[in-house]
Amino acid sequence: MKDHEGWRFHLDICDYQGYIGVYLAQMSGNQRSEVISCNMETIDRESVSLALQNKLPPLKIDKKAAQELMDELYRIGIRPTDADTPGELAATKRHLEDMKAIVFDYMAELRLASDALRERGLQLTPLGESLRRQRIDLNE
Repeated sequence: MKDHEGWRFHLDICDYQGYIGVYLAQMSGNQRSEVISCNMETIDRESVSLALQNKLPPLKIDKKAAQELMDELYRIGIRPTDADTPGELAATKRHLEDMKAIVFDYMAELRLASDALRERGLQLTPLGESLRRQRIDLNE
């Protein structure tokens, strides 16, 4: 847990079933208040949440505490469902760098070939035009 005013979180994986223990404390001056237990109320599935209806969330945290909660989740291996992992992002970056190198190397070779042909009075034709001519030749 980090030392700062407000809510502090500590998460632990509790057992082989993968449950996560959530430890909460609120710091204020020299005092620390810890959440020891939570009360639950059972209501019908179709009923509006009492907390939502009364606009009284069971826990209110500021952005700094929310970030700490996210950091704790990350620390124990929990990642957002739709987010790329750092490894995936790094692999994508490497792939893009490889593709860029291939394209630029190809373009440089194409430029050299085009210059060499031009020196001989010839012209490098676009691939589409070359293929179109081949089709015409095949159809004749």
